[in-house]
Amino acid sequence: MVYKTVGKKSEQRKTFNLRISWVNERDETIVRRYFTKIQAASELGISYTSICRKLKGMPVPKYSYLNIQSIREPAQVGVVKQLLY
Repeated sequence: MVYKTVGKKSEQRKTFNLRISWVNERDETIVRRYFTKIQAASELGISYTSICRKLKGMPVPKYSYLNIQSIREPAQVGVVKQLLY
């Protein structure tokens, strides 16, 4: 028999790969973590290519307000941190 890992266990073993931050119109800094570049692109409405260029340090004038960093952070630790703060 083969058992599939479904649900919380599989989700908690993921690793955040991107941290994207920006300042909104109220001067509040918003920081979000994403598992993949595709997930970040779909949620923020940015092209995948623009994310890759920003990570390489190339200028992208349209998205100059975004600060994109490559990270390796376990999702389980990240969720606990977000709940504490």
